[in-house]
Amino acid sequence: MKKIYLQTKNDISPLKEENFEKELVLQILLEKHPHLLPSDEIIGNPNFLLVQREVPVSVGFIDILYLDQLMVPTVVETKVNNPEIRRKIIGQGYEYLTSISYELSGKQIINLTKNYWKDKYESQIKNVLGIDCLSEREIDKNLKKPRLRLIFVADFIPRELRKFVEFINNASRGIDVYAVQIERYLLDEKRIFAVSTWGPTESVIHDKTTSFGLMSREEFINKINKNETLSSKDKTIAIERITQIFDLTEYLNFEIKWGTKSANIVFKDKDESRIGGLAIFYNGQINVEYAPFNQRNQFWNSIYNKFDKAVDLQKTYLKNTSHFKVGRHSFFDLTEEQFSLLLSTLKEVLSSL
Repeated sequence: MKKIYLQTKNDISPLKEENFEKELVLQILLEKHPHLLPSDEIIGNPNFLLVQREVPVSVGFIDILYLDQLMVPTVVETKVNNPEIRRKIIGQGYEYLTSISYELSGKQIINLTKNYWKDKYESQIKNVLGIDCLSEREIDKNLKKPRLRLIFVADFIPRELRKFVEFINNASRGIDVYAVQIERYLLDEKRIFAVSTWGPTESVIHDKTTSFGLMSREEFINKINKNETLSSKDKTIAIERITQIFDLTEYLNFEIKWGTKSANIVFKDKDESRIGGLAIFYNGQINVEYAPFNQRNQFWNSIYNKFDKAVDLQKTYLKNTSHFKVGRHSFFDLTEEQFSLLLSTLKEVLSSL
Protein backbone atom coordinates (compact mmCIF):
# COMPACT_ATOMS: atom_id res chain seq x y z
CA MET A 1 0.00 0.00 0.00
CA LYS A 2 1.29 3.40 -1.01
CA LYS A 3 1.06 6.39 1.31
CA ILE A 4 0.43 9.86 -0.08
CA TYR A 5 1.02 12.86 2.12
CA LEU A 6 -0.42 16.37 2.01
CA GLN A 7 1.79 19.22 3.14
CA THR A 8 0.10 22.24 4.67
CA LYS A 9 1.73 25.29 6.12
CA ASN A 10 2.49 23.71 9.48
CA ASP A 11 2.12 19.98 8.98
CA ILE A 12 2.43 16.94 6.72
CA SER A 13 -0.33 14.39 7.01
CA PRO A 14 -1.28 11.23 5.07
CA LEU A 15 -4.32 11.27 2.82
CA LYS A 16 -7.05 8.81 3.68
CA GLU A 17 -7.32 5.90 1.29
CA GLU A 18 -10.80 5.19 -0.03
CA ASN A 19 -11.33 1.53 -0.87
CA PHE A 20 -13.21 0.53 -4.01
CA GLU A 21 -16.62 -0.69 -2.91
CA LYS A 22 -16.63 -3.49 -5.46
CA GLU A 23 -14.90 -4.68 -8.62
CA LEU A 24 -17.52 -3.09 -10.85
CA VAL A 25 -16.47 0.38 -9.71
CA LEU A 26 -12.90 -0.23 -10.86
CA GLN A 27 -14.10 -1.73 -14.16
CA ILE A 28 -16.29 1.28 -14.94
CA LEU A 29 -13.42 3.60 -14.03
CA LEU A 30 -11.18 1.88 -16.61
CA GLU A 31 -14.03 1.72 -19.12
CA LYS A 32 -14.44 5.49 -19.02
CA HIS A 33 -10.79 6.41 -18.38
CA PRO A 34 -8.44 3.92 -20.10
CA HIS A 35 -5.65 6.51 -19.91
CA LEU A 36 -5.28 5.48 -16.25
CA LEU A 37 -3.30 2.56 -17.66
CA PRO A 38 0.28 3.88 -17.88
CA SER A 39 0.91 3.74 -21.64
CA ASP A 40 4.37 5.26 -21.30
CA GLU A 41 5.46 2.27 -19.20
CA ILE A 42 4.10 -0.34 -21.63
CA ILE A 43 5.99 -1.68 -24.65
CA GLY A 44 4.78 0.08 -27.78
CA ASN A 45 3.30 3.05 -25.86
CA PRO A 46 -0.21 1.85 -26.75
CA ASN A 47 -3.32 3.98 -26.90
CA PHE A 48 -6.21 1.86 -25.63
CA LEU A 49 -9.52 1.77 -27.49
CA LEU A 50 -12.24 -0.01 -25.54
CA VAL A 51 -13.71 -2.98 -27.41
CA GLN A 52 -16.19 -3.95 -24.71
CA ARG A 53 -16.53 -4.57 -21.00
CA GLU A 54 -17.63 -8.06 -19.88
CA VAL A 55 -16.77 -9.88 -23.12
CA PRO A 56 -18.30 -13.38 -23.11
CA VAL A 57 -16.00 -16.34 -23.84
CA SER A 58 -16.30 -20.05 -23.08
CA VAL A 59 -14.60 -19.79 -19.67
CA GLY A 60 -16.49 -16.74 -18.43
CA PHE A 61 -16.44 -13.00 -19.05
CA ILE A 62 -13.35 -10.93 -19.81
CA ASP A 63 -13.55 -7.87 -17.57
CA ILE A 64 -12.27 -5.45 -20.22
CA LEU A 65 -10.94 -5.90 -23.75
CA TYR A 66 -8.97 -3.16 -25.52
CA LEU A 67 -7.26 -2.74 -28.89
CA ASP A 68 -4.24 -0.53 -29.51
CA GLN A 69 -2.97 1.23 -32.63
CA LEU A 70 -1.03 -1.89 -33.70
CA MET A 71 -4.21 -3.99 -33.42
CA VAL A 72 -2.84 -5.83 -30.38
CA PRO A 73 -5.70 -7.15 -28.20
CA THR A 74 -5.29 -6.35 -24.51
CA VAL A 75 -7.12 -8.31 -21.84
CA VAL A 76 -7.63 -6.54 -18.50
CA GLU A 77 -8.53 -8.58 -15.44
CA THR A 78 -9.62 -6.56 -12.40
CA LYS A 79 -9.77 -7.47 -8.71
CA VAL A 80 -10.47 -5.50 -5.53
CA ASN A 81 -10.29 -6.61 -1.90
CA ASN A 82 -9.74 -10.16 -3.13
CA PRO A 83 -7.65 -12.61 -1.05
CA GLU A 84 -7.50 -15.05 -3.99
CA ILE A 85 -5.73 -12.57 -6.25
CA ARG A 86 -2.44 -14.48 -5.94
CA ARG A 87 -3.83 -17.69 -7.46
CA LYS A 88 -7.15 -17.14 -9.14
CA ILE A 89 -6.38 -14.02 -11.15
CA ILE A 90 -3.34 -15.62 -12.79
CA GLY A 91 -5.28 -18.65 -13.98
CA GLN A 92 -8.20 -16.54 -15.16
CA GLY A 93 -5.95 -14.20 -17.10
CA TYR A 94 -4.35 -17.00 -19.09
CA GLU A 95 -7.66 -18.74 -19.68
CA TYR A 96 -8.98 -15.51 -21.18
CA LEU A 97 -5.92 -15.10 -23.42
CA THR A 98 -6.37 -18.66 -24.67
CA SER A 99 -10.07 -18.04 -25.24
CA ILE A 100 -9.69 -14.91 -27.36
CA SER A 101 -6.87 -16.51 -29.36
CA TYR A 102 -9.02 -19.54 -30.30
CA GLU A 103 -12.58 -18.24 -30.07
CA LEU A 104 -12.52 -14.67 -31.39
CA SER A 105 -11.60 -13.33 -34.80
CA GLY A 106 -10.66 -9.89 -36.03
CA LYS A 107 -14.11 -9.50 -37.54
CA GLN A 108 -15.81 -10.40 -34.25
CA ILE A 109 -13.65 -7.97 -32.26
CA ILE A 110 -14.39 -5.17 -34.72
CA ASN A 111 -18.12 -5.93 -34.50
CA LEU A 112 -17.96 -5.83 -30.69
CA THR A 113 -16.28 -2.44 -30.92
CA LYS A 114 -18.91 -1.15 -33.34
CA ASN A 115 -21.72 -2.40 -31.11
CA TYR A 116 -20.22 -0.67 -28.08
CA TRP A 117 -19.48 2.73 -29.65
CA LYS A 118 -22.34 2.81 -32.19
CA ASP A 119 -22.37 6.20 -33.95
CA LYS A 120 -19.14 7.24 -32.17
CA TYR A 121 -17.22 4.26 -33.60
CA GLU A 122 -15.30 6.06 -36.38
CA SER A 123 -14.54 9.16 -34.34
CA GLN A 124 -13.21 7.08 -31.43
CA ILE A 125 -10.83 5.21 -33.73
CA LYS A 126 -9.46 8.48 -35.08
CA ASN A 127 -9.34 10.29 -31.74
CA VAL A 128 -7.93 7.44 -29.63
CA LEU A 129 -5.76 5.47 -32.06
CA GLY A 130 -4.98 8.15 -34.63
CA ILE A 131 -5.93 5.90 -37.57
CA ASP A 132 -8.85 5.74 -39.98
CA CYS A 133 -10.06 2.19 -39.42
CA LEU A 134 -9.41 -1.07 -37.57
CA SER A 135 -7.66 -3.83 -39.50
CA GLU A 136 -9.32 -7.23 -39.33
CA ARG A 137 -6.28 -8.84 -40.91
CA GLU A 138 -3.85 -7.34 -38.36
CA ILE A 139 -6.03 -8.39 -35.42
CA ASP A 140 -6.19 -11.94 -36.80
CA LYS A 141 -2.41 -12.04 -37.18
CA ASN A 142 -1.91 -10.89 -33.60
CA LEU A 143 -4.40 -13.46 -32.30
CA LYS A 144 -2.69 -16.24 -34.23
CA LYS A 145 0.97 -15.45 -33.44
CA PRO A 146 0.07 -14.74 -30.60
CA ARG A 147 0.89 -11.08 -30.03
CA LEU A 148 -1.22 -10.24 -27.00
CA ARG A 149 -1.15 -8.24 -23.79
CA LEU A 150 -2.49 -9.12 -20.34
CA ILE A 151 -2.91 -6.49 -17.62
CA PHE A 152 -3.89 -7.32 -14.05
CA VAL A 153 -5.44 -4.29 -12.36
CA ALA A 154 -6.15 -4.28 -8.62
CA ASP A 155 -6.23 -2.02 -5.60
CA PHE A 156 -3.30 -3.99 -4.23
CA ILE A 157 -0.71 -6.06 -6.13
CA PRO A 158 0.89 -8.64 -3.83
CA ARG A 159 4.53 -9.61 -4.16
CA GLU A 160 3.65 -13.06 -5.51
CA LEU A 161 1.86 -11.51 -8.48
CA ARG A 162 4.73 -9.13 -9.12
CA LYS A 163 7.14 -12.08 -9.19
CA PHE A 164 4.85 -13.94 -11.59
CA VAL A 165 4.71 -10.92 -13.92
CA GLU A 166 8.49 -10.70 -14.00
CA PHE A 167 8.84 -14.45 -14.60
CA ILE A 168 6.28 -14.70 -17.41
CA ASN A 169 7.72 -11.67 -19.23
CA ASN A 170 11.13 -13.25 -19.08
CA ALA A 171 9.80 -16.59 -20.36
CA SER A 172 7.28 -15.48 -22.98
CA ARG A 173 8.10 -13.48 -26.08
CA GLY A 174 4.72 -12.98 -27.72
CA ILE A 175 2.72 -12.08 -24.62
CA ASP A 176 3.46 -9.05 -22.44
CA VAL A 177 2.07 -9.09 -18.90
CA TYR A 178 1.64 -6.14 -16.54
CA ALA A 179 0.31 -5.60 -13.05
CA VAL A 180 -1.20 -2.19 -12.33
CA GLN A 181 -2.10 -1.08 -8.84
CA ILE A 182 -4.69 1.72 -8.62
CA GLU A 183 -5.34 3.30 -5.23
CA ARG A 184 -7.92 5.95 -4.49
CA TYR A 185 -7.53 8.74 -1.91
CA LEU A 186 -9.83 11.46 -0.62
CA LEU A 187 -8.90 15.12 -0.58
CA ASP A 188 -11.81 17.27 0.54
CA GLU A 189 -14.47 16.52 -2.07
CA LYS A 190 -11.97 15.37 -4.68
CA ARG A 191 -10.42 11.97 -5.40
CA ILE A 192 -6.76 11.33 -6.12
CA PHE A 193 -5.64 8.17 -7.91
CA ALA A 194 -2.18 6.70 -7.43
CA VAL A 195 -1.02 4.29 -10.14
CA SER A 196 1.91 1.87 -9.80
CA THR A 197 3.05 -0.51 -12.53
CA TRP A 198 5.03 -3.74 -12.72
CA GLY A 199 5.93 -5.24 -16.08
CA PRO A 200 8.94 -6.03 -18.24
CA THR A 201 11.90 -4.25 -16.69
CA GLU A 202 14.52 -2.68 -18.94
CA SER A 203 16.78 -5.68 -18.35
CA VAL A 204 13.95 -8.11 -19.12
CA ILE A 205 13.03 -6.20 -22.28
CA HIS A 206 16.67 -6.28 -23.28
CA ASP A 207 16.95 -10.00 -22.54
CA LYS A 208 13.76 -10.78 -24.47
CA THR A 209 14.72 -8.84 -27.54
CA THR A 210 18.51 -8.84 -27.75
CA SER A 211 19.77 -12.01 -26.07
CA PHE A 212 20.34 -13.43 -29.55
CA GLY A 213 21.02 -10.05 -31.18
CA LEU A 214 17.32 -9.74 -31.93
CA MET A 215 14.59 -7.22 -31.45
CA SER A 216 10.86 -7.58 -31.98
CA ARG A 217 8.44 -5.47 -33.96
CA GLU A 218 6.85 -4.08 -30.78
CA GLU A 219 10.18 -3.21 -29.19
CA PHE A 220 11.37 -1.56 -32.41
CA ILE A 221 8.30 0.73 -32.45
CA ASN A 222 8.80 1.32 -28.72
CA LYS A 223 12.38 2.48 -29.37
CA ILE A 224 11.10 5.02 -31.89
CA ASN A 225 8.50 6.30 -29.42
CA LYS A 226 11.19 6.75 -26.76
CA ASN A 227 13.65 8.51 -29.08
CA GLU A 228 13.99 12.01 -27.61
CA THR A 229 15.74 13.41 -30.69
CA LEU A 230 12.65 13.00 -32.87
CA SER A 231 9.67 15.33 -32.86
CA SER A 232 6.16 13.93 -32.38
CA LYS A 233 5.41 14.58 -36.05
CA ASP A 234 8.56 12.78 -37.21
CA LYS A 235 7.80 9.82 -34.93
CA THR A 236 4.28 9.54 -36.33
CA ILE A 237 5.49 9.57 -39.95
CA ALA A 238 8.34 7.14 -39.26
CA ILE A 239 6.12 4.66 -37.38
CA GLU A 240 3.40 4.81 -40.03
CA ARG A 241 5.84 4.12 -42.88
CA ILE A 242 7.88 1.51 -41.04
CA THR A 243 4.66 -0.28 -40.09
CA GLN A 244 3.68 -0.43 -43.77
CA ILE A 245 7.01 -2.07 -44.59
CA PHE A 246 6.69 -4.56 -41.72
CA ASP A 247 3.12 -5.37 -42.81
CA LEU A 248 4.32 -6.00 -46.36
CA THR A 249 7.05 -8.42 -45.24
CA GLU A 250 4.59 -10.31 -43.04
CA TYR A 251 1.99 -10.46 -45.80
CA LEU A 252 4.57 -11.94 -48.20
CA ASN A 253 6.00 -14.22 -45.48
CA PHE A 254 9.44 -12.65 -45.83
CA GLU A 255 11.68 -12.88 -42.78
CA ILE A 256 13.10 -9.70 -41.26
CA LYS A 257 16.62 -10.04 -39.88
CA TRP A 258 16.46 -8.33 -36.51
CA GLY A 259 19.53 -6.67 -35.05
CA THR A 260 20.06 -4.73 -31.84
CA LYS A 261 19.51 -1.38 -33.56
CA SER A 262 17.93 -2.21 -36.89
CA ALA A 263 15.51 -4.32 -38.90
CA ASN A 264 17.12 -5.70 -42.04
CA ILE A 265 15.57 -6.95 -45.29
CA VAL A 266 18.15 -8.72 -47.43
CA PHE A 267 17.89 -9.33 -51.20
CA LYS A 268 19.69 -12.39 -52.58
CA ASP A 269 19.97 -13.70 -56.10
CA LYS A 270 19.23 -17.31 -57.05
CA ASP A 271 22.84 -18.27 -56.33
CA GLU A 272 22.42 -16.80 -52.81
CA SER A 273 24.74 -13.88 -53.60
CA ARG A 274 23.74 -10.70 -51.79
CA ILE A 275 22.35 -8.07 -54.14
CA GLY A 276 21.27 -5.51 -51.60
CA GLY A 277 18.73 -4.74 -48.96
CA LEU A 278 17.05 -2.29 -46.62
CA ALA A 279 18.31 -1.44 -43.15
CA ILE A 280 15.72 0.34 -41.00
CA PHE A 281 16.88 2.03 -37.80
CA TYR A 282 14.83 3.14 -34.81
CA ASN A 283 16.13 6.71 -35.16
CA GLY A 284 13.91 6.89 -38.25
CA GLN A 285 16.70 6.35 -40.77
CA ILE A 286 16.50 3.95 -43.71
CA ASN A 287 19.48 2.75 -45.73
CA VAL A 288 19.00 1.13 -49.12
CA GLU A 289 22.08 -0.84 -50.17
CA TYR A 290 22.69 -2.17 -53.67
CA ALA A 291 25.42 -4.17 -55.40
CA PRO A 292 27.50 -2.56 -58.18
CA PHE A 293 26.60 -2.92 -61.86
CA ASN A 294 28.84 -5.89 -62.61
CA GLN A 295 26.98 -7.99 -60.01
CA ARG A 296 23.47 -7.31 -61.33
CA ASN A 297 21.39 -8.98 -64.04
CA GLN A 298 18.64 -7.29 -66.08
CA PHE A 299 15.97 -7.74 -63.40
CA TRP A 300 18.13 -6.37 -60.62
CA ASN A 301 19.13 -3.43 -62.84
CA SER A 302 15.48 -2.50 -63.33
CA ILE A 303 14.95 -2.70 -59.56
CA TYR A 304 18.07 -0.61 -59.04
CA ASN A 305 16.70 2.19 -61.23
CA LYS A 306 13.49 2.33 -59.18
CA PHE A 307 15.30 2.40 -55.83
CA ASP A 308 17.68 5.02 -57.23
CA LYS A 309 14.74 7.23 -58.16
CA ALA A 310 13.23 6.77 -54.70
CA VAL A 311 16.31 7.30 -52.51
CA ASP A 312 19.17 8.51 -54.74
CA LEU A 313 21.72 5.69 -54.44
CA GLN A 314 25.31 6.87 -54.11
CA LYS A 315 28.57 4.93 -54.44
CA THR A 316 29.91 3.94 -51.01
CA TYR A 317 32.82 1.67 -50.20
CA LEU A 318 31.31 -1.12 -48.11
CA LYS A 319 33.40 -4.14 -49.05
CA ASN A 320 37.04 -4.76 -49.82
CA THR A 321 36.09 -6.25 -53.18
CA SER A 322 33.39 -3.94 -54.49
CA HIS A 323 31.63 -0.62 -54.25
CA PHE A 324 28.08 -0.99 -53.01
CA LYS A 325 25.71 1.92 -53.52
CA VAL A 326 23.73 3.29 -50.59
CA GLY A 327 20.83 5.68 -50.19
CA ARG A 328 20.59 7.11 -46.67
CA HIS A 329 17.44 8.97 -45.72
CA SER A 330 15.06 9.58 -42.86
CA PHE A 331 11.56 8.20 -43.31
CA PHE A 332 10.05 11.56 -42.46
CA ASP A 333 12.16 13.34 -45.11
CA LEU A 334 10.90 11.21 -48.00
CA THR A 335 8.06 12.68 -50.03
CA GLU A 336 4.86 10.67 -50.43
CA GLU A 337 5.90 9.94 -54.02
CA GLN A 338 9.35 8.71 -52.96
CA PHE A 339 7.99 6.48 -50.21
CA SER A 340 5.24 5.09 -52.45
CA LEU A 341 7.87 4.15 -55.06
CA LEU A 342 10.10 2.65 -52.37
CA LEU A 343 7.23 0.52 -51.04
CA SER A 344 6.04 -0.66 -54.48
CA THR A 345 9.62 -1.53 -55.51
CA LEU A 346 10.14 -3.47 -52.28
CA LYS A 347 6.93 -5.37 -52.96
CA GLU A 348 8.13 -6.23 -56.45
CA VAL A 349 11.45 -7.51 -55.07
CA LEU A 350 9.98 -9.57 -52.24
CA SER A 351 7.31 -11.08 -54.51
CA SER A 352 10.07 -12.36 -56.79
CA LEU A 353 12.13 -14.04 -54.07
